[in-house]
Amino acid sequence: MAFTPTMRPAAVLLRSYFEARSVVVSTTTVAGLIKRLSTGKVSRNIILLYTDVEEDSVREARFKASMMMPSRQPKMVELHMKTDPLTAPIYASILVYSLAML
Repeated sequence: MAFTPTMRPAAVLLRSYFEARSVVVSTTTVAGLIKRLSTGKVSRNIILLYTDVEEDSVREARFKASMMMPSRQPKMVELHMKTDPLTAPIYASILVYSLAML
C-alpha cells in the first residue's frame, strides 16, 4: 500500500484493518513506492491512496509500473479522493471504517 502525505491517517487505519484480518501489508509513501518500482522489489498488488493535489507523484508511480515487464506489472487499486486535502483524510477514514463494518 502506498500513500501520499495527506492520506497517511487513512493508510494507518487501512493497515490496521488488514492486520486484524491477518493480511500482511507493507506500507510506504508514494516516493518510496517509486524507488521500489525502479529496483523491481514490489508486490503484485498495490493500493494507492491519494488526492487530486498529489496526483503528479502518483502519475510517476503509474508510469514506472507500466514500464515493468508485462509479466511483472502490478495490479493497482486506487482510492483517489477528489476533494480538498484538508477533508480528504476524514472522508477516506470514513470509507475505511465502512469497509470494516462489512
